[in-house]
Amino acid sequence: MKVRINSWRLIALGAVLGLIFIPGATAFRGEVPNMTGPDLSNEQRTIGSYAEDLFAYNQACGQLGKRASLLVSDVEPLERKSDALKSRLSNVQNAIGEVVRKLKGADAWNDLDDVLLANLSDARLRTLFQESSFKAELEDAATNLNSHAGEISLPLAGLRKKVAEQRMDLEGPGLFARAAYTTPEPVKFVSLSCTLNRIDMKLINKLGGVVTSHRVDAATCACHLGPGDTTMSGTPCADVR
Repeated sequence: MKVRINSWRLIALGAVLGLIFIPGATAFRGEVPNMTGPDLSNEQRTIGSYAEDLFAYNQACGQLGKRASLLVSDVEPLERKSDALKSRLSNVQNAIGEVVRKLKGADAWNDLDDVLLANLSDARLRTLFQESSFKAELEDAATNLNSHAGEISLPLAGLRKKVAEQRMDLEGPGLFARAAYTTPEPVKFVSLSCTLNRIDMKLINKLGGVVTSHRVDAATCACHLGPGDTTMSGTPCADVR
């Protein structure tokens, strides 16, 4: 009986260890410990978390803009999210600057783009990664990312305009037609959201992690597609969460 109990314990331990080392069985963004280069895991978590939150915020603005009518109270939660994202952006820029510093210090900078592409077998990722230089993205973001903070509140301008037009319809002679409102297209926010999604995916790959289909869809929608378009996975951009 004692031998049987120990055997079951060994089996359970083996199952736990197996889960730990199965690719993709880690956190949502698929990050895993980097065993061959500088430890960039903390920086990746900071950048990846922000990229997800920014994409979700833009998606929420798009969904709200589809409503037939809006109140100020509908927009206020997104205004708070916008302010929070702006206040966090400098931390993301600092994290990217730290990535650059560590890669250069570990002599992993000069051939960064070549090594990244050499290790890719996924055709979708290769297509996305070849669109831009990882080094150029990192260097530019490490210096200029915070200057794009104003882009974050752009979708709110369209929502506020819709609220104001509806108020004029109710209180005035209807000088503004509701049909004139058009939901802002994501292209206005591509510089920030697209850049951060690309950097996040490339960092995950650099760390040896698994870039999820959700991350690929988010980057594709942020960089190329509108809410009515469909990603390669078959998910409409408007439904990517």
